[in-house]
Amino acid sequence: DKARKSFAVYYVRRFTSGGRRHVSHAEMKYSGIDLHSNNAVVAAIDDRDRVLYCKRLANDLQLIVAALEPYRDELQGVVVEST
Repeated sequence: DKARKSFAVYYVRRFTSGGRRHVSHAEMKYSGIDLHSNNAVVAAIDDRDRVLYCKRLANDLQLIVAALEPYRDELQGVVVEST
C-alpha cells in the first residue's frame, strides 16, 4: 500500500515539475492518480513537493472529485497513470 502511494506521488512530481513557475500570491498544487481496475491512489502535492493528500479510493468519480475539492482553486493540473 505504501509503495502504491509513493508511486502516485512519484508520477505527480515527474509530470508537473517542468511546468512550475513561482507565484507569490498563491501556492500551486498538483495532483496525480495511479489508476487501477477497481481503485485509484489519489495524491496531491504543493509546489515544494510536500504531500498534502494521498489515499486509496474506490474508482468512483464523485469520491475522487470530493477528495480533490479542497485543492480545487489552486490545482494546476492532474496527471493519471494507468496500466
